[in-house]
Amino acid sequence: MLLYRGAIPQVHAQLDYVRPLAEDAMRSLFGDRYDELEHESSRLLVPQAFVDSAGSAEDPRGVDAPLKDDDSLFRCFLDKRSVDGMDVSYDGNVTAAETCALRTSPAISMAPSGIANKYSMMGRNRGLAPFASYLHEFVHFSNYCLQHFPMSLANAVLFMSMRKNGLTAQSLDDYEHVLDDMSANPDLVLPMSFFSDMRYAEEAYTLAIEGEILRRMGVDDTCELFGAYVGRNEKEKAEMKNIAESLKDGDFSAVHRWHEKTEPDRPYRTNFRATVSEIGVERVPIEELWSW
Repeated sequence: MLLYRGAIPQVHAQLDYVRPLAEDAMRSLFGDRYDELEHESSRLLVPQAFVDSAGSAEDPRGVDAPLKDDDSLFRCFLDKRSVDGMDVSYDGNVTAAETCALRTSPAISMAPSGIANKYSMMGRNRGLAPFASYLHEFVHFSNYCLQHFPMSLANAVLFMSMRKNGLTAQSLDDYEHVLDDMSANPDLVLPMSFFSDMRYAEEAYTLAIEGEILRRMGVDDTCELFGAYVGRNEKEKAEMKNIAESLKDGDFSAVHRWHEKTEPDRPYRTNFRATVSEIGVERVPIEELWSW
């Protein structure tokens, strides 16, 4: 199931060695959904889904929420033609045509800088960094497959809405530009805040699941994967650790039911989760998305 069709030899070599152990750990963790994930992995992780850098996956027919392009990333592309007529209102309600199904494809970019960051996080098991770096992106992929409405896709929808409302920043990691956009257009404040928090939450979910898989493999020192996450400020680390701590005892059902969460004092977020999750999702291999 742990398919890697990219070009980094160290990842191939380590996967060949640890794949049976890793897949046993994932089978015990995902239970009766393991077979579903295995099927989606073979269907969606085609060679074209592995790209050398984040930027090389760009295509005018697909949009995702752009972040820095010098690291390893899981990317969720959304076919712009499948969102005609879709809108996110000021109070977070998502409207779409009754027949709307969002066409989407996954892609994974691996970069040496991402593996280098992983070395800093793996404690005395740093020799496993190439494998663990890919495992992290694969867990993002598992969330994408097993969530009723993927969080990564929800962020792409929010990004699309923010573009319509005046977001001009080319990367959402360009914080200064993003702040300028929000100052110029207050309608961006709520979706950008929600986008940022969902990004932290999805990352925390991923780190927690990754850490549990490594633990079940017998890797017991991962240097506090979510607490010591490289490149995060202290506020982000604390938020991510709080989220991950809520997933104790190996119960990760909340990850797949993220859309059911309600926040009475934050109606924009509650409305968005409830309405976006009613929209159908069509997950297709990336060459199908690009071939339209």
